[in-house]
Amino acid sequence: SMNSMLFLIFIIFESLISKRLILFKFHQSSLEWLNNYPPYDHSLIEIPLISKNKIKNIFNK
Repeated sequence: SMNSMLFLIFIIFESLISKRLILFKFHQSSLEWLNNYPPYDHSLIEIPLISKNKIKNIFNK
């Protein structure tokens, strides 16, 4: 419909002209960024696990 097209154009236009702050640019919170890749000898002794405390530490840096 016409309303949907106008809204889509507005969203695209607004995303191109807005200057938003980039969150977590230097502090990647993904588990893949915290571990070496590929794992040494392609084996892990234990399955990687993130606890709530670890997540809080990542976001509070």
